Amino acid sequence: MNVRLAAQVMSHTVAASLNALVATGGWSSEYMATAAFVEEVDNLFDSFNGGTSVGRGKTLRCPLSDNSPHIELWKKASMGIKSWIFLKDGKPAFLHPPPSQNGWLIDITAAQHVWRTLKEAGFEYLHTQNLNQDPLENTFGAIRLNCGSNNNPTVGQFVNALKTSIISGLAFRGLGETNCEDDGATLLDNLQSLFRAPETASRYPSTSHDKETPAGMPESFHVTQQVHMDMSPAVPAGEMEVFSVAYVSGSIARQVLHGVSCDACKTCLTSEVLLSANVFIYFKECSDTEQSHLSF
Repeated sequence: MNVRLAAQVMSHTVAASLNALVATGGWSSEYMATAAFVEEVDNLFDSFNGGTSVGRGKTLRCPLSDNSPHIELWKKASMGIKSWIFLKDGKPAFLHPPPSQNGWLIDITAAQHVWRTLKEAGFEYLHTQNLNQDPLENTFGAIRLNCGSNNNPTVGQFVNALKTSIISGLAFRGLGETNCEDDGATLLDNLQSLFRAPETASRYPSTSHDKETPAGMPESFHVTQQVHMDMSPAVPAGEMEVFSVAYVSGSIARQVLHGVSCDACKTCLTSEVLLSANVFIYFKECSDTEQSHLSF
């Protein structure tokens, strides 16, 4: 399986979807075990992709330090990985653990050893994402992009393609359908600034809106109630389309309401009551704090 596809399947989003389907009665409770396993693998992926930017609720995407949860997670994950058994037709598929299973154990042991060595040298934190081969793959991908259809370039062609990639600022990273995430690395000397025209900062006067009064019920309130009535029958049937619509709608509402102080607008677009259509958003929320980062 492609690593990029595996990371998408073994993700918090998939685990949240399974929990939502079970909670609404669409699927049986047997899928809770699958959701728990997917969540554990997602946490393992996150622990090895810690960097400077931490996603909301993704505590394991932070740098490794004495105060981070990485070491404790790796201790529990090691015991869990050792107990993995791959079945085929109800029987063990391998006489010995496959390379992928041993690979996880080696990675965990190696990362802990690197961290102990760095601490002895005086380092206070480590970006675990720098331990994987994503930066190397992304750099080689940028070079390969400038080699045309040549899959086996000579040394001279490789050097010329590398120079072209540096001049273009490794623009390949902005393209889609890549196998690796953007590693966030930047060039020490951004030569593409030589080819850019100076940008003129444009200033736009801030707009202000008059205070709205709740006198009279807006038509949108009735539309919202009608949408809730239309969606409710579909949720018990376990239709993922309904969860997707609710999740995307919540994201749009959050962006629209950013910086808006109008209570009527917030009441119109969001709800403080957990409706059945928003169960997926509830499980999708990564943070355990009372302040939610998602809207519904």
